[in-house]
Order: sequence, then structure tokens, then C-alpha cells
Amino acid sequence: MYGKVFESMYGGSLYGHWEAIITMQTLIVICDADGVIDMTPQAIAGKTSIPIGIIEKGLKVLSEPDPSSRTEGAEGVRIELIDGHRPWGWILVNHEKYKSIKDAEMVREQTRDRVRRHRDKNKGVTHCNGSNAEKRHTDTDTDIDTDREGRFTPPTQQEVQEYLDKKGITEFTGERFVDFYSATDWFRGKTKIKSWKHCVSTWEKSIPQDEGYGDGGI
Repeated sequence: MYGKVFESMYGGSLYGHWEAIITMQTLIVICDADGVIDMTPQAIAGKTSIPIGIIEKGLKVLSEPDPSSRTEGAEGVRIELIDGHRPWGWILVNHEKYKSIKDAEMVREQTRDRVRRHRDKNKGVTHCNGSNAEKRHTDTDTDIDTDREGRFTPPTQQEVQEYLDKKGITEFTGERFVDFYSATDWFRGKTKIKSWKHCVSTWEKSIPQDEGYGDGGI
């Protein structure tokens, strides 16, 4: 397995407890998909070649309440026993939180890669702001979203989601739409977007069902 280690670990309330930091890093890497480490300290030491003394000290610190910890709930405890009837086998308290952060970052990076490939492949191709696309679209909600000086105002995730709900669009979410275009600085190819609602319509018609994204054929 693998896991993402956050830099904040080194400057947080574990500062000075190097055994706990090493142990936490180790648990993040060897835990299963649910954040469970069903192993004894001896097994962890044997698997990682980290001395048992360091593992035991680290587990002790991670199991204790910490009022200064960023970990929500559980009084700042970072790991808890799976079964209170045995002194080994733990679960990472905030595993789901950090897993979701990792997944969100991965999605954004994958989106950036798709955007770069799309730009290289479709240079010079008319995008959703082109005249032909505008003629084909008749939705009166696609008014240009710019101020008097022609500056585009990006929508929030909530605004997009409310619009999707209004139109009954369920193929993608407001969060994914905003994440995608935030990564492109709200450009389609070389063209600055003027109407995000227009682009929503384009996504609805051309979104690849296996990825959950749409960009006129990305």
C-alpha cells in the first residue's frame, strides 16, 4: 500500500516526538484501504525494519489524547485499538479525511493532464465561445457572464450545482465542473470563457460517461 504524508505533520503538535512521526508515517503506508493496521508492534517492526523500541514509543504517543492536535474528535487521539480486548491492532482515526484530500489532489492533477493533452490536440479548433456553437445553442440562461469591462466572473461550486439541479443535470457535479475549469484558468483551448452556463450545456451533451467529465470530447 501507499499513503500521502502531509508536511504539516512536522510542524504540528507531534513536533519533538520523532518516534511518533516515524511511526505515523509507517502506519499510513502499511494500513489497508480502511486505515486499519491489524498487526502487533513486533510485526510492524519486522515488516519495516524499524527498531521495536521506536515503534512502541511512537504508538504510545499516537494513542494518547492531544488537546493541541488538528485531529477532530477522539480528543486528539491519532490511532485507536480495533478491539479493546487486545493491546494491538489499530485504526487511523482521520484516515478518511486524509484519503479524500489525496483523492481530490489526484483528480485535479489528472484534470490538468487532460487539459494539456486537449490543448495540444485541438489547437485552433472552435470551442464553446465560437460563433457556430453559439448559433446551435438556444438556452436563454447562457448570457455572457462578464462585467462592463469584459472581465469574466467565475461561478462558485454552489452556483453551478444549483444550476445543474435546476436543469436536472446529474452527469457531473458543480465541484467537478469548477475544479476542471479552475485548472485551465477558465479557458477553453486558447479562448477565455464568457458563459459558464453555455459550457455546462456543452458538457451535458458530450460528457464521457466513464470519466464523469466533459469538454467537447476530452
